[in-house]
Formats: sequence, C-alpha cells, structure tokens
Amino acid sequence: MLYTENIEKFVKIIEEYLFVINKIDYSNKNFGNFIIRFSKKNEIIFRIINDRGSFWCEIEIDDKWYFIEDVFKVIGIISLEINTTKCENLEHISTLINLNYDKIAILFQTDNLYSTELNFEKIANERMRTMFKNLK
Repeated sequence: MLYTENIEKFVKIIEEYLFVINKIDYSNKNFGNFIIRFSKKNEIIFRIINDRGSFWCEIEIDDKWYFIEDVFKVIGIISLEINTTKCENLEHISTLINLNYDKIAILFQTDNLYSTELNFEKIANERMRTMFKNLK
C-alpha cells in the first residue's frame, strides 16, 4: 500500500488526539482517494474521507454512517469552523470529538438511538431543502 505525505500527516494528527487507527484504504488509481477509520476507546468508529478533493468526517453506528457535522449539531455545536487546510480541519474535528466524546456516546446509546436518528433525518431534510432552494 502506498502512503502519501498527506495520509501520514493525518495519521499523526489522529494519533496525537489519542485515537486508534483501525484501517487505511488508499487508492493511487483513483487520484489518491483515501479513507482512514479510527476509534476512541474501541467504542465509536469514525472515518475521514478524501474523495476527488472533497474531505469529510463520518461516524458509524449500527452499520450506518452519519456526517460528523450533523452529530455536532445535535449536541449543540451549530457550526463547524472550516479552516483552510485539510490538516487544520482534522485537528479541529478531532478536538471537538475529544471535548464532546461523552455527549456523542450518549446520543448513540440504545435508549437514545431512535430520537438521534430522527434528529439526523430532520437535519438531512433541511440540507436537501436548502440545496434545492439554492439551485433555483
């Protein structure tokens, strides 16, 4: 597997925030796209995705993936500060996950999962309405 300098930087940042790297998928054929899966306390799985120049983070619960921005909105972090570089974004996301890990874990407890998924559905619907409204 070929690791680029960016992946090495991302792995270093993830490990600095005391996350454990679970898996790295890298595709040299597909423009250097990659997915880095990592976890904290081996409970919740996160992944960083770099696909065709786009960069985002997701969280997995019960084989479903959710945007980390949606998770942050549900726990009261309304806007995610977007920085100029992917490394800065990853540092910011990692900091927010660390500071709010207990709140995130509570969202995905069995007793809270249904209402959490309803909140994500509302956020996704609002995102779609906004996207289609902006296309007009």
